[in-house]
Amino acid sequence: MMFSKCLSEEVIKHNIQVNCINPGLILTPDWKKTAAQLTAGTEITWAQYLDRIARDNAPIGQFATPEELADFFVFLCSPRASYCVGSTYYVDGGWLKVVA
Repeated sequence: MMFSKCLSEEVIKHNIQVNCINPGLILTPDWKKTAAQLTAGTEITWAQYLDRIARDNAPIGQFATPEELADFFVFLCSPRASYCVGSTYYVDGGWLKVVA
């Protein structure tokens, strides 16, 4: 959180906005590959394994897609985020419990 605040104060005079995104569970190919390896020869599928991880860790109960995370990046790069400076955003399905 302090990284984005400190860096943004240094570079905003050059019209550069700094923000941070802390992602949660993003369903990448590596998650699928690892889950498939861990569940090989078991009664559980890789999809069931990942579903359990999501239910146990993210209050939203699911992984985000890479596209969902990319959408947030696109927003921060858009004119609609023109007043967002020095902030940290948790795009994590409610996983991390913070007071900011």
